[in-house]
Amino acid sequence: MTRRYVVQDDSALTRRKGKSREREPKCEPNLLFFSDYESGNLLRVKPLNDGIEYEISLRPDTLADQYRNWFYFSCLGSKPNQRVVFSVVNFSKQRSLYRDKMTPLVRSRSKPHLGWTRLPPRNCFYYKSSRHGGQYLLSFVFTFDGGENEVYDFAYSFPYPYTKLQKYLDGLQRACCCGKPDQSFTLERSLLCRTNQMRRVDLVEIRTGGGSRHPLVHLGSGAKPARSKRIGAGGSKSAAAARSSKGRQERPVVAVTGRVHPGETPASFVIQGLLDFCTSDQEDAKHLRQCADIVVVPMLNPDGVFLGNYRTDSTGVDLNRRWDCPSKEMEPSLYWTKELLRKIDGEDGRRLDIFIDVHAHSTCKRSFMFCNPPKSLEISALGSEPEMRERERDYKTMDALRKVLIFLEFLDMYMLEFSLQTCRWDIDSHKVGSARRALEKTLPETLCYTFEASFFHDIAGFSQADASGQHEQATQGAVNTEKGYIRMGEQLGRALSHYYRSLERF
Repeated sequence: MTRRYVVQDDSALTRRKGKSREREPKCEPNLLFFSDYESGNLLRVKPLNDGIEYEISLRPDTLADQYRNWFYFSCLGSKPNQRVVFSVVNFSKQRSLYRDKMTPLVRSRSKPHLGWTRLPPRNCFYYKSSRHGGQYLLSFVFTFDGGENEVYDFAYSFPYPYTKLQKYLDGLQRACCCGKPDQSFTLERSLLCRTNQMRRVDLVEIRTGGGSRHPLVHLGSGAKPARSKRIGAGGSKSAAAARSSKGRQERPVVAVTGRVHPGETPASFVIQGLLDFCTSDQEDAKHLRQCADIVVVPMLNPDGVFLGNYRTDSTGVDLNRRWDCPSKEMEPSLYWTKELLRKIDGEDGRRLDIFIDVHAHSTCKRSFMFCNPPKSLEISALGSEPEMRERERDYKTMDALRKVLIFLEFLDMYMLEFSLQTCRWDIDSHKVGSARRALEKTLPETLCYTFEASFFHDIAGFSQADASGQHEQATQGAVNTEKGYIRMGEQLGRALSHYYRSLERF
């Protein structure tokens, strides 16, 4: 049974005594609000002006009051053609893409074929409110077109809850297990571990041939995952030494993770698009499978996703600052993912070539990558360059730069929403402990990236060359939609395929 949030009508407190209101139309607050479902996070609702306006307060992240950005709630009880103003009053971030024509999403549950739609920009306002101490508010006008039993959902971005991922992976697994007789690849879905609240952390591996490569058993079964040989920091030998001892006939592995921040839902659509591409019959997909194995952990923070958090897990921790030394008990998804990547890079015949952690960005109008700068460039930037010949340093720097940038150039070529110019070399101290920074220390030979998909791309900034060149569906309708983010994942896979194709020429 749905638990509804009861709204309190305090409009009578503002009525002036002795003034007759008999001629004014009576409009009592009639909407009922609720969010007791996956990823919902409504805290309270306050009606104003006899129910013409409703102030929405978001529930903060679990045990972390400083994070209030994601929202997902529902209401019912409206009258036909009733027009109201919703105002979200307690965002924790003041900078927002709502300044740049991004608008909330709405859907009617009686019209599932229509799906989520964006409200018109003319009906949305993001502004400083003197009534709320100078805080930024999001106000949007909405007209209900259904009856009182109609349920409407409102969201910050396209929801991608935990059960949606489970249903998708179930379908993908069935499709690949019951595929064509001549299917040349194997998809293996396994349980990497379980979270503190006992939800699955899935591992998906796509490779040519058959056989299980990583028999990691979930923690709840009572069996321990297979121990992996520690490589790099704290290990018996470095990844580079292990790599040189194995020779050059190593098979590359591309590892992708996502949803460490639960409110960054576009990341899940991107990963779904990547998995769709990697299991397709497209020529670029076949080539990628021939060149590399694909390992994906699609949802690192299922507990935070389920609870409706924006950034943290069930204990109020930002997991993307715990990669340096994750706890097996408190951060099991990070611990076992890191062990998995070490194991892959320590195996005979394989190397971890590329690591991509997929996120979503709430202020940038283009998608981009955070990159680790080459060591020689980083040392120079910090002003502590060791004594070496200038020409030798330049050669090493340029070779390392080329190695990092070549993949980004293919992304810029094939992904409409991606901007090479927006990509950043990042050594900021506040990013210490992120996956990209921590894995660089453990696996120094691996190219580590953070892919940031914008919550709302500004297509006005796309060049005519983008719109008329190799990019597909360069229209507003194809961007900033669920299908648009899925297409971005497909283009991520296509860029990987062409990256490896380019290496064959050397």
